[in-house]
Amino acid sequence: MKKIAVFLCGLMLISVVGCNNQPATDTNTTTATTIGAQSTSATQEQTVGTQEQSTTVADTTANGQTTTKGQTTTNSVVATTTKGQVQQPIVTTTRPKLQLDISGANIKTVGGKMHSTISGKNYTLKWIDDFEGTTLNTNNWTPSNDANYNNGELNYKRPENIVVKDGTVTLFGKKENYKGKEYTGANMVSKNKVEYRYGKFEMLAKLPYGKGMWPAFWTMGVEEGWPWCGEIDIMEMIGDSDGGKWNFNGDSKFMATIHWCKPEATWETAYDKNKDKREIGFGSYALPGFVNSPDVTGIEKLADKFHIYGIEWSSTKIISYIDNIKVGEVDITDPTMRVAFHQPHYMLVNLSIGGRWPGAPDETTVFPQKYIIDWIKIWQ
Repeated sequence: MKKIAVFLCGLMLISVVGCNNQPATDTNTTTATTIGAQSTSATQEQTVGTQEQSTTVADTTANGQTTTKGQTTTNSVVATTTKGQVQQPIVTTTRPKLQLDISGANIKTVGGKMHSTISGKNYTLKWIDDFEGTTLNTNNWTPSNDANYNNGELNYKRPENIVVKDGTVTLFGKKENYKGKEYTGANMVSKNKVEYRYGKFEMLAKLPYGKGMWPAFWTMGVEEGWPWCGEIDIMEMIGDSDGGKWNFNGDSKFMATIHWCKPEATWETAYDKNKDKREIGFGSYALPGFVNSPDVTGIEKLADKFHIYGIEWSSTKIISYIDNIKVGEVDITDPTMRVAFHQPHYMLVNLSIGGRWPGAPDETTVFPQKYIIDWIKIWQ
């Protein structure tokens, strides 16, 4: 059972145990500080209504040069009701590239330099997917086409639910019967294609929302299977409420977690938290104004704006952040971590629906849901 205790006293302290696998309480959990600071995103999209605009944006490169992109934005959403659930037509967002007042956010050229105000380190951009074109770059990603899960998810992962358009990639979550599943989601994996050890892994994204939504951005090690390989959950969000257990207004917060086991663990002990399985929830962030109560609604959602979600991963620790705000950190010098967090990792980006942690969607859940990603970068 996952538990969160929330204390509001100027600053919000949230003690979290979170995972991309089976939720459970663990004594290795650290406490992270939630800082009430607004995102510095320069552009906010509207999720309902119709808006049109034509904007020219200058993207700054590492050499101080600029490239100009002019795009027209059209968002049109019309809601209807189907079988007690709100249903929306599928609309892929068209908009100008965001310009953010955050160090390195607007650098799109490999070799570009930035200084982290979070760790004080200097970084060089090693890899970026800016999602230009009209199809997913299969040199970087493999889309999943299966229903293989370990957490009771209710969706089938369809490659067709990954749409590249207008400089973004959108992972759709839909209510549709497909291959024995009532819902479909999406997953893209960089295994055997993009793999790095240490660095600054980050994503600029606008999350989905609502009961049953489970978006994530995470990594796994290339050596050994899970959990020997290690897992870093850079961002996980559990939409809306988990049915009154502990999570309310979940659309307004995200969590960061690591998972691993002792290198010498056996198949009998590696998955048992009372034996060799380990996990630490090292960060949780809630938007300003967040209240963990079913009686408070209308709180800003992570679906309302684009935010940068990332980690700074070194040989000694992993730092979680959102935009330019540090969320938490965890020490990785424990000898039991010598394999899990000191080898190259590949990335996974997925939108799951339902499961033992978020629970199933309900009559309030709006479909289709959209997990919109502007770019993903790796710095070292």
